[in-house]
Amino acid sequence: MSVVEDGPFVRQEGIFAQTAPGQPLEKIGGERRKRVRAIPRDQILEAALHDFLLCEGDRHMGNIYLDEDNNIMLIDNDRAMGNKASMTREIIKQQNVRCQPSSLFLPMTMESNRLNHGDLAYLDYRCHVGEDKNLWLPPKTRQCLQMFSGMTAEQIQKKYDILYPQWAEELRTRAKDMLEHGFWQALLNSLEHSKSEFHRLAGSRPPESDDRFR
Repeated sequence: MSVVEDGPFVRQEGIFAQTAPGQPLEKIGGERRKRVRAIPRDQILEAALHDFLLCEGDRHMGNIYLDEDNNIMLIDNDRAMGNKASMTREIIKQQNVRCQPSSLFLPMTMESNRLNHGDLAYLDYRCHVGEDKNLWLPPKTRQCLQMFSGMTAEQIQKKYDILYPQWAEELRTRAKDMLEHGFWQALLNSLEHSKSEFHRLAGSRPPESDDRFR
């Protein structure tokens, strides 16, 4: 493959993608507060569902784009199914890699704890649901979850070419938990290793969230 006309050929795997419309949140200046609050509620809930189910590990402000109508587009999903930033050589050798979501849409994750304040608090999915903190699952999403929960981890890994068996098992578990216990409990279950954060944050919502957002 040559990346320029008459250039040298390079043998390397790569991914080609279109440029996302609009701007990333981190590049939007003084109007960010106003524009974030104009994001359709359903899109925030869909983003939370996407990032949790697929265990997105890198949903920061640079990976959330807004177009001119304040619709969101999620880009740079190469850390779905596992947070590569936490993968040391020893962890990879032992294949002991846990899927841990990190998203501005999901409370108690690294990105939301670090950045979800002020004008970004509106992105926390809890601002847009009832007191039970659960999401409504669209029929096609529910069908997908039923498919995952009805497969073995080995079947999921093989069909979707997932790198580690543990990631396939955790995908199956998240799907099953959402069906049986609801989104909020499934999120708590997936982050069970961070119990200290649960006790500190689970009973609270972002400072700016109130009934006007729901």
